[in-house]
Amino acid sequence: MARSVPDNKFSLLVLEMFFVLALIEFPIWFLSNGHFFHFIAYLAGLLFLISFFVWSKNLATLEDLGFRPRLWWPGLSSALWVLGIMFFSLMLGVIFNPRPLDLVRFFKDIGAYYIWALIQQALLLGYFAWRFEFLRMKTKTRVICVGLLFAVLHAPNPLLMVITGVGGAFSAIYFYRFRNLYVLSLAHSIIGAAVLYLPDTWTHHLNIGPRFFR
Repeated sequence: MARSVPDNKFSLLVLEMFFVLALIEFPIWFLSNGHFFHFIAYLAGLLFLISFFVWSKNLATLEDLGFRPRLWWPGLSSALWVLGIMFFSLMLGVIFNPRPLDLVRFFKDIGAYYIWALIQQALLLGYFAWRFEFLRMKTKTRVICVGLLFAVLHAPNPLLMVITGVGGAFSAIYFYRFRNLYVLSLAHSIIGAAVLYLPDTWTHHLNIGPRFFR
């Protein structure tokens, strides 16, 4: 579990979190013409640096950050939770999809999206949700903050902000209980693959930042 931050370091911790948030937002808003895979590599590098710093300073264990789950597969409820997300996502695709639903492609998209989902979950939960624990917030407040933060990172796309806001909050609830980034990333990748099948008029081609207005 996270240790409480001393009062004299509270402001520094908040500034640190805003600095990391700025590092994430900067390429979204000011380097939007870059290749998407460059952005993935950038965030992966940022995640590595943060994880190395945390590890080298003995600030947290791998379990605290979600890389060593308390339970690898925490019970039947988790399995049903992931399967429920898959079923709901498929139903959305069947109902709203303007193109034929290709199940083979759908499962390939899940696999291809998984690493990207893991990077996002590791930054959102392994860093921010973990850091929120230091601020002596109540669990409900932390969960709301995680959801709002994930929504803000997908601004100004309204559909993605709703999906990530709700999804981020539920992810935080799960993370604080089980510390399992891998199951959360699987659920994230299922939803991400399903969103690709929604009409482009809804998703705006999944664009965020300045790209949304083009």
